[in-house]
Amino acid sequence: MPVISCLNAKGGTGKTTSAINLAAVAAYRGYTVHVLDADAEQGTASEWIEYANDAFEENPNAPHVDVEVEAVNRGILARKVKKYSDDLVIIDGPPSNHSMSELIIENSDFVVIPTTGTHTDMAQTWKIIDVIPEGKHYAVLPTIWDKRKSTADRARKVLEDEGIPVIWPGVESRAYFDRQFGHWPRNSAKELHGYPAIFDKIIAQITN
Repeated sequence: MPVISCLNAKGGTGKTTSAINLAAVAAYRGYTVHVLDADAEQGTASEWIEYANDAFEENPNAPHVDVEVEAVNRGILARKVKKYSDDLVIIDGPPSNHSMSELIIENSDFVVIPTTGTHTDMAQTWKIIDVIPEGKHYAVLPTIWDKRKSTADRARKVLEDEGIPVIWPGVESRAYFDRQFGHWPRNSAKELHGYPAIFDKIIAQITN
């Protein structure tokens, strides 16, 4: 089964939000899903899923997704990927840890690189792109962008001019990202906010 990772050398680009939403989409599609939280310092994916599961225990009407999450480090990442080879694995990568990022890339079938498209984000986005080996499936995913502004569209054009694959349209709206933490999205187009189409594009690239 596929291993999908979300990586950027900068924090705040939507890595964890993308990992959680892709995990939810996959689970709603019937996959058995494991999220590997490789961000040892923040542990945001683990915290997010813990809060979401607690919310469901307190309110059975709250949305719930059956997804397992584990914290991993360099020593056990490859072992966990192998352990769950029959299932779909999503890795939430750390910022500013290039050796861990390279190990995650090595163990991934597809690397998603979320970016807001700002100059600062793009500088770190290129750092990830530069260490992805030839033949590895990957794409940049514009996130947290405002369609009234041209930041993400400019970034997309720059990337595509360089032959870099981009998943477009990406995911807009900072407000959506901010209010979603600690909750599972419901299985609806409104709450999954474009991630079903993003997931389909990723799977199509892996399987073609």
